[in-house]
Amino acid sequence: MASNKFSGQVWGRNVETRFAFSGKLVSLRKNAGDSVSKGEIIASLDRQILQADLDRQLAQNQQVRADFEIFNIRFKNPGDDITRYNKSSQQASLDASVKEVEQAKYRLDQADLTSPVAGVILDMGGCAVGLNVAPAANSVIILDTVSVIFRIKIEPHECRRFANPVKLPVDLPKLGKKIFGQASLPKMLAGGDWVVDLTADELKDLPVGLEGVVEVP
Repeated sequence: MASNKFSGQVWGRNVETRFAFSGKLVSLRKNAGDSVSKGEIIASLDRQILQADLDRQLAQNQQVRADFEIFNIRFKNPGDDITRYNKSSQQASLDASVKEVEQAKYRLDQADLTSPVAGVILDMGGCAVGLNVAPAANSVIILDTVSVIFRIKIEPHECRRFANPVKLPVDLPKLGKKIFGQASLPKMLAGGDWVVDLTADELKDLPVGLEGVVEVP
């Protein structure tokens, strides 16, 4: 291949997202291959179970709080060790109940799985309506389309050829088309390879891994 041509491919960052806790999946709004906006709901857990748990925790909290207030009325100034211990125990029970309510509210708020980025869903992680999903077993993988670029690998001595970033033609033989991408300054990756990334609006619609050739004047 001529020295003014550089092989490369479409590259993009995959983002993994999952429910914060286990539960029964009752709604699936997206599937693999679907586009998704940042913050858009992908799937939802059963809210009835979560709401029932919150209601139970709230009722229990009211009872614990009432017991605590009654104790304080009866023993405003506990003078012996046993009474002071009982008051500390009542306070600890109230604190624990408050935390249980907060956790139940958090679980209800997290019943919807939303996309952290704008992109395309690559894998639904086995999610299906009626399935009991778990964070460790069911993760959704999304291609972050904002991150999609065309990347070419260069040798260190070729960096000077890209000292002035310009738009360069990217030939995509498999698609029979050519696009123009804005080249970045050369950068070295963690593994020691030098690369140049090209950005273009058309890239977000192309499959990751698609090969092409960049021609440098």
